[in-house]
Amino acid sequence: PEKTLPLNPQTGCEFNMEILPDAKKFRIEYLNLAFSLPIWFIEQLLAQFGYEKTLGVCFASNRKPSVYARPNKLKTTAEKLCEIFKAEKIDKVMHLAALAGVRNSLLDPIGYEDVNVRGTLNLLEMARRYKIKNPHAISDFDRLDEAIIRRLKNTTWPKPDLIIIDGGVPQLRRLQRIFDRETNPPFYLGLAKHPDRLIVPNNNIGQPDFLTLKLSSTHPALQLLEQLRDEAHRFANSYRKILEKKRTRI
Repeated sequence: PEKTLPLNPQTGCEFNMEILPDAKKFRIEYLNLAFSLPIWFIEQLLAQFGYEKTLGVCFASNRKPSVYARPNKLKTTAEKLCEIFKAEKIDKVMHLAALAGVRNSLLDPIGYEDVNVRGTLNLLEMARRYKIKNPHAISDFDRLDEAIIRRLKNTTWPKPDLIIIDGGVPQLRRLQRIFDRETNPPFYLGLAKHPDRLIVPNNNIGQPDFLTLKLSSTHPALQLLEQLRDEAHRFANSYRKILEKKRTRI
């Protein structure tokens, strides 16, 4: 006869996670499969949020401990784990950090946007505006170089875990030249357009320097990057309008 698992009276779950033969292995492997995240990331999440928050789903407070759930309910219950992560609003950052290989939490993701106002007023913004100081920084690459170098030299801000560039392989190659001079450079990736896709460095010898990740339009990591890019556009364009108004008054 098919075995049954009792309802956990403390958590209200359909099954008692702790009586499974290998509960920890199930936690890690299912979450790893559900989110396509590295095992080390899953372990970090479980340690950070605890079992009750990450796995204590199926809040059926109206059920009684005498209610039994069959093992085939395991998959249905496990699928609800995703809802917890979405409710906590950490799934997008989790996906992005995992794809980029960042082990630290991405608490303050920042995007870069290059704006050239009528060929004369240049700026790069990263939560605050970067006015380009080098008069010879004519190209987008030159302005990118200056902004990134100034950001890395700024010791009053924490070192970034991840730098996101609105661009593809050419922009990332330029970034790579800067990071080659750094002893412990941050992770970096690019968001290319038409269609939106991720460009990530590839450290495997004998393979292309960069890989293209074509994610679904509903993928959490891609959605987060698109939100960052759109916010960078909005922020920079609003400042551009301010500069243009000042210029017309002169």
